[in-house]
Amino acid sequence: MGLANCPECGKLYMENPSKLCPECYRIEEENEDKVAKYLRGNRGASITEIHEATGVDEKIILKMIKKGRITG
Repeated sequence: MGLANCPECGKLYMENPSKLCPECYRIEEENEDKVAKYLRGNRGASITEIHEATGVDEKIILKMIKKGRITG
């Protein structure tokens, strides 16, 4: 494994399977946790509703769906 620049923040980090620096990975995990907790009590919520309730950016929510981390 070598060095890479984080696609989210641009910081240099040791390459890893997440392809993010440790800080951005931690933030991604926190955002996924917020969204998952919200969806447990609000099934069928729209992306806009999720964004408004959690503060997680709509683009990030869409990325989570595309990655299969959450289901709509």
